[in-house]
Amino acid sequence: MFSVADILEATGGKLLKGGAEIRFSSVSTDTRTIKQGALFIAIKGPNFDGHNFIEEAISRGAIGAVVIPSTQWGEGKVKGSGFVIIEVKDTVKAMGDIAKAHRIKFNIPVIAITGSNGKTTTKEMTAAILTKKYNVLKNEGTENNFIGVPSTLLRLDSCYEIAVLELGSNHSGEIARLAEIAQPSLAVIVNAGPSHLEFFNTVDNVRKEKLSLLKRLGSGDLSVINGDDLDGSAVYGDDARLVKEAKAMRDEVVTFGLSEGCDFRATEVKEGERGIDFILNSDRRFHLNFLGRHNIYNAIAAVAAGSLYGVSAEEAAAVLKDFKLPKLRMEFIEEDGIKFIFDCYNSNPSSMAGAIETIKEMNPSGRKILVAGDMLEMGKAGPDLHKNIGRLAAAAGVDILMGVGPLSGFILEGAQEEGIGEKSLLRFENSAAAAKALKDILKEGDLVLVKGSRGMKMEEIKRCFTTSYTR
Repeated sequence: MFSVADILEATGGKLLKGGAEIRFSSVSTDTRTIKQGALFIAIKGPNFDGHNFIEEAISRGAIGAVVIPSTQWGEGKVKGSGFVIIEVKDTVKAMGDIAKAHRIKFNIPVIAITGSNGKTTTKEMTAAILTKKYNVLKNEGTENNFIGVPSTLLRLDSCYEIAVLELGSNHSGEIARLAEIAQPSLAVIVNAGPSHLEFFNTVDNVRKEKLSLLKRLGSGDLSVINGDDLDGSAVYGDDARLVKEAKAMRDEVVTFGLSEGCDFRATEVKEGERGIDFILNSDRRFHLNFLGRHNIYNAIAAVAAGSLYGVSAEEAAAVLKDFKLPKLRMEFIEEDGIKFIFDCYNSNPSSMAGAIETIKEMNPSGRKILVAGDMLEMGKAGPDLHKNIGRLAAAAGVDILMGVGPLSGFILEGAQEEGIGEKSLLRFENSAAAAKALKDILKEGDLVLVKGSRGMKMEEIKRCFTTSYTR
């Protein structure tokens, strides 16, 4: 329950209407899921304004609203003596402030996970592992922003024993604010690579953003850091600056990776169509029932986090053996003798390089085909980063390279520079056109990797090549 006094104290807001004695059953920004007795926070975004839905919120059971300054809310637009109106300068900030105040009431560990790639998968793995011993609260899907993280924390109640939160960012300062709200007791940084460069400009700035999470830890709190991270991928950079800078900030750093010296180290890695096998710390065998060498990092980061809260490597291995990746991530499908890998949730140079590395190690009886969509939000570095992906594709033995979107032309250019012939390079304006062309050229035995940023809608290609597909 949340009292009016609680809300006013957390937000510094002004009570315009209603009584201070009123208590709310919950806090929500979504009229579709609002509950009886709830406080509705009217969020104003670029595409909608929650203030236009206050009356709908009332009809669905809300008994109060948090609004930005506007005379209409103080002059009786909302009828009924019992309804509460609280005015704040910024309703998004107010939501975070309320969530922070609520989180502080619960003396439980909060694990905050961030990274340029793999944070959702790592969050899901970590939560699954911890479920062996605890009742776990976690973000649903990718609710990792200024709305999603507070919404998750506002679900905290006495039944939860630990929380696992994914924190996302595409602008400087967002991780610091989310960490302020979440008050983490363990920080996990999966990697820090070239993502959202349109806003961060440099990988150094990306790394700085991720590392800001460590500043919100208390004395004695731990961090779990990628000990191999080379700006997010071995393709970029020449030293593990992420872990070096983390250790310069804090003494309590636990490392994971494939290199010697990592506290949680995977060795004897074997990857095939049936998944990935590796040995952790020389004594525990793990099997992952999915593809993507980069997923080893996600897995051992999750194992490391779980171990710090008492879940053994043996228990974690049993969990991960049956773990399924979230939707649209390295999904392997075989139809009519053709093998597809759909990795369509998002894309940046690090994750694209990881996916290409996977097919490099595979030996289909037919051809290797890469359908590569634009990597968005790359800023001025976009052309060069796309060219490099083309070079990686050529080095991986890709036989046919299909580019989707305007920037994909640079991928084709890079591939041609490394020796892929012009006849094997195709470019399309959108995923629908690429899917149509792909249907015409596929042969039994081919291996197809489909990868691109979410905005490119590469998942549309998957819809054309599932159970309804016939050659």
